[in-house]
Amino acid sequence: MNQSLKKFVIIVSIASVGGYIGHILNLPIGILMGSFITVAIAKISGLKVPPLKKKYKQMIQMLVGGLIGLNLQPDIVSLFFNHIVPGLIATVFHLLFAFLIAYIFTKLFRFKWLTALSGSLPAGMSEISIVADEIDVDVEVVMLMHLFRISLLILILPVIIKLLLL
Repeated sequence: MNQSLKKFVIIVSIASVGGYIGHILNLPIGILMGSFITVAIAKISGLKVPPLKKKYKQMIQMLVGGLIGLNLQPDIVSLFFNHIVPGLIATVFHLLFAFLIAYIFTKLFRFKWLTALSGSLPAGMSEISIVADEIDVDVEVVMLMHLFRISLLILILPVIIKLLLL
């Protein structure tokens, strides 16, 4: 087995174990968080594995796109047209707030503009990691910002919802 294939198998194995642990522990987005954390720990601990080449990332993007497409049903078209205006309004406000936060981060923390914006956008970690990699920003900073955001939301949002429902 050649060296790069061996490293790939090691990373996939580590990610699989982490994803399984996250799932077993019933963590929110456990498979994603578990695989992310275990691979990050392995890398921080000294595992010498380079990031995936662009062609492999594109193949994974095609797979994810296909999986998302499998969830769509014919009745989604009517839902789309019924919810287009609220969806556009929410998107505009999300983007305006992300731009405001990015501006604050560039001033307070001296982040580069695109890194601050990528870290502030309302997106999932897997989606934003793809975007961040494509636009050549500090992916680690972006991922940490999203990890903090998601972790805090997972911890705080259920408490807020319970308080609002009382």
